[in-house]
Amino acid sequence: QRESLSNATAALWGAEQIESGQLAEYQSYWQSGQNSLMNRVAQDALKGSVNNAAEITIIRTALKGEVISNVRNDLLRISFNPLWERSLSEQDRRTALALALVKIYPSAKRHLGPLSKTHPAILLAIASGVTSKEPPTVFEEIGLSRMQQLPGAYGKAYSDLSEQGITTLADPVAVALAHILTIDRSRATLSTFLQSEPAQRLRLLYPLYDQIPDLATKTWNTMLRNELHSKQVHWFKREPAAGWLDLPKTVLLGLMAGVFPEHELPFQHMTDLIRFPDKGIAKKAQRQLTDKYELHRDTLSVLADRQLQLSRAQALGLVTALTLSDKTKALALFQAWFKSNPSPLTVLKLLVSRVSITSPGAFSGEAVAYLENKELPISLTTLRKLSNHRDVSVRVFAYTRLNVDNAAERELLQSMALLEPVERVRTQLKEQLELLALGSQLEVAE
Repeated sequence: QRESLSNATAALWGAEQIESGQLAEYQSYWQSGQNSLMNRVAQDALKGSVNNAAEITIIRTALKGEVISNVRNDLLRISFNPLWERSLSEQDRRTALALALVKIYPSAKRHLGPLSKTHPAILLAIASGVTSKEPPTVFEEIGLSRMQQLPGAYGKAYSDLSEQGITTLADPVAVALAHILTIDRSRATLSTFLQSEPAQRLRLLYPLYDQIPDLATKTWNTMLRNELHSKQVHWFKREPAAGWLDLPKTVLLGLMAGVFPEHELPFQHMTDLIRFPDKGIAKKAQRQLTDKYELHRDTLSVLADRQLQLSRAQALGLVTALTLSDKTKALALFQAWFKSNPSPLTVLKLLVSRVSITSPGAFSGEAVAYLENKELPISLTTLRKLSNHRDVSVRVFAYTRLNVDNAAERELLQSMALLEPVERVRTQLKEQLELLALGSQLEVAE
């Protein structure tokens, strides 16, 4: 990549029109390590003539990735990036060269142009070389509107940062961004950038992950080691069954930034996301699951309740079992699930959520068996719903929980003695009511 940058820049300046001997001479001087020879190259480079062989030699060497002592090599590489090299004025070039060469050629300072008129790419290069903790006060004169003029993702990043309330390049976050966009993705720099408003900052970085290969990994590691942000990262680590760490870090960081993946996630991840801390992400995951498993819409709504007494592993295991087409495997999963001792109240809510499902499956029977010996107050409203469940075992469970001494509950029992679809159960209800009536008559007779 560096070679291609070098070739592109050299061609742009018409280096092929310069005698190879002249370039070779400057190259040997520049790489000699001798101050006097290097000083000569620096002086000639700052003369600013067209097809300046000294200038081409210095910049070509920098773009190749070679390190020349006492030269700000990174500043040269950033300043003369082919993305914006064509838009640099002659003064911009001299300013960049002067800043890079001042240790070798102190008089280079007289070639510096005013920052107020300097190309934003040169400002980016300068900012990448100063500490983000204490940016120079002169940066206060540089509004981010200048930095937004950079092409592509560079300008977009500063535009997004401006929308987050950062106004000048003097802000440590703005300087940290310059480091991230160019040469420095250290933990200290990323910590400065992410210190406040982490979701917004992560959203800003998200489009850059494809362009800066190591950025996602280093951002993840910074979040992991920073006490302020580690809780967000640990959400993905806390539930091994979901397998979040098998996904690319770009996906995880995107979710933390509130960006839902463009490509469909595997089932277990979609299911786990309905309990994600970001409510917007959680609701979108729930909608996508509901679209795919319309039958379980009400059950998914219950599982998405943040007050629900159910662990993420339990929620994941339940949805996995509910969506299995193999009934034998589903039954085994349900039996294992109930051994995890889910909250009886939660199980009751799940039963209610499945009232209208035509073929409720093994869950209902296992749920009834689990609840039979549990001390659980059940409201008349809930009992009324359960008495209309498609699974006969659930209806019978509801009937046994009705208190016949309560007029409203006795009325429900009398109603179901007429409406219960299974004749055997209907007959039992009628016999129970007849015995109750007989008992009442005997009490009156006494």
